[in-house]
Amino acid sequence: MEKHFTQYKLTDDNIELCKGLTAEKLKDLGFTNYNPKTWYYCRTISEATYRGGERFSESFNVRIDSETFTKLDIDILDEAFCQPSVTYVEYYLGKIPFENLSKYCQAGVKKCDEYIKFLIDNNVIKLKEEK
Repeated sequence: MEKHFTQYKLTDDNIELCKGLTAEKLKDLGFTNYNPKTWYYCRTISEATYRGGERFSESFNVRIDSETFTKLDIDILDEAFCQPSVTYVEYYLGKIPFENLSKYCQAGVKKCDEYIKFLIDNNVIKLKEEK
């Protein structure tokens, strides 16, 4: 069975920020701080498509507290509603196996894996050790 980073669930229980983060490093990696209290990283995980005549897409979002570099939030948002994407949330919570996702959602999970790997490889986040 193919293994995905997102199988680890994007929660505080298994993903944490790396030590030694700086504003300069985050900016170099593509984070923005239009809100001075938050470093923000946003990437599209699905191309814009049309649902009922409306354009929508889904995005991978990371927020880090800019004052302490200790608070991490990761979301997958349905941009049509600015809400968490239900299918991805159910997958991350282990309610839907990867094989049961639509091809569209499987491609989205793989895209999320690319972004998570990028953040891991650049020492922004790390997977907590299993106990």
